[in-house]
Amino acid sequence: MIILVNIGKSLAEGKTYIEATQRAWKLSLARCKKMDYVIGVSNGEPKCFFVLKDAFPDQIQKDRIAFDLAPCLSEEEENLRKILQYNKTNFKGIQRGKYLKQKS
Repeated sequence: MIILVNIGKSLAEGKTYIEATQRAWKLSLARCKKMDYVIGVSNGEPKCFFVLKDAFPDQIQKDRIAFDLAPCLSEEEENLRKILQYNKTNFKGIQRGKYLKQKS
């Protein structure tokens, strides 16, 4: 399962892909803990793909969630892109975060 997050504003502030993606999201910690991947989206396009190692309360903004991330392998990224295409994911509607389950 995948979390899609909008990183456009953070990228515009000069943050790297991982910095923009790893914190501070208004998401459910319980739901995040069930996810496997985080994809950063900007300008309606998937920009970066990460394995979600852990999710936890953000240290700076306690009411938000932060992620411990690792870059995806190229095979994982390719598979995730196929899942996004199969699900006909609308990237433009992502404000904060969106949970995505793969369709059966």
